[in-house]
Amino acid sequence: MNQKADLEKILNGLGSDEARAYAISKLVGKVDLPVSQVEKAVDIYEQAGDFYTAAKVAYEAGMMERAVEVYENAGKFDAAARVARKAGMTERAKQLKILVKLINQ
Repeated sequence: MNQKADLEKILNGLGSDEARAYAISKLVGKVDLPVSQVEKAVDIYEQAGDFYTAAKVAYEAGMMERAVEVYENAGKFDAAARVARKAGMTERAKQLKILVKLINQ
């Protein structure tokens, strides 16, 4: 059995979704994680209202569009614009910056 399969088995064996999400948040960017597990962790953090951790996990997993989406869902448009810009999503970043300026008028 390979390490990825072993890790998935270990993660699936944890007692709760929250425990899995926590483990994934600590492992993301360090080891190759199953995308489905990362997506579920992002969803769990987002549903719990921990948008920063949800976006951080998505970002570190290379899921830039999802990270932007999490910040947008939280109303954190400035943070969404920064992530979009870093990810090369220039048009979306511009649109979000316009939104931020309008909100702050």
